[in-house]
Amino acid sequence: MHEVAIIIVVITTVVFRPYVSPKYPKTRAQSGLKIKVAHKAAIE
Repeated sequence: MHEVAIIIVVITTVVFRPYVSPKYPKTRAQSGLKIKVAHKAAIE
């Protein structure tokens, strides 16, 4: 289960990173938080 969750997080990070511009660190932080929440949900 943990391996699957990590793979999902890696895929989502790779997919969403191009859409999040480094010029907007706030948006980047929010997207990172969403991925962390999704990762927590996947583990549980």
